[in-house]
Amino acid sequence: MLKIISLPKPLHLSQLKKNEKAIVIGFSNEEYPLKIIELGIIENTTICIKSRVPFNGPIIVEFGDNNAKIALRKNEADCILVKR
Repeated sequence: MLKIISLPKPLHLSQLKKNEKAIVIGFSNEEYPLKIIELGIIENTTICIKSRVPFNGPIIVEFGDNNAKIALRKNEADCILVKR
């Protein structure tokens, strides 16, 4: 007998709430990943939303072993797939 296992659907980084941590599992768009990878956001990196600027402004994230902080545009955060 086969068991059907439903895996959680990946989230976009922009869907996380403030101070919520997640792990990067990949990218949904080929246009941005090179820039994001150069910043140090790669698969299996722990990432946390630190703040959001109002009116669709940038999202401030903290990531990596050294707790680096950067601002990402919403469309950049939308292409980063994460799991909780």
